[in-house]
Amino acid sequence: MRVSDLVLVNEDGEVVKGGNMHAINTAGFMIHSAIHRARPDIIAAVHAHSIAGKAFSTLGIELDISTQDACAFWHDHTVYKYSLQNPRSNQMRKLIG
Repeated sequence: MRVSDLVLVNEDGEVVKGGNMHAINTAGFMIHSAIHRARPDIIAAVHAHSIAGKAFSTLGIELDISTQDACAFWHDHTVYKYSLQNPRSNQMRKLIG
């Protein structure tokens, strides 16, 4: 990832001129902007859509802490089922706050 790959947007999700002008993923923006509103101390939020991650997410369950690698997530992750109809819900703020 390079700086030139990043898209800068304002609080309304509008792409700011001067940087990468690609369109953004609306669902991703809604999730990330809710994180930034709830936690101003967080300066970046990143997620990925690996094939394994997408497949696991369909289960709707937290990670089973059964390997050393998974220990990093012990009591430090949650499963959030959101709706784009109500992306700025208090439920998300409670989960990340």
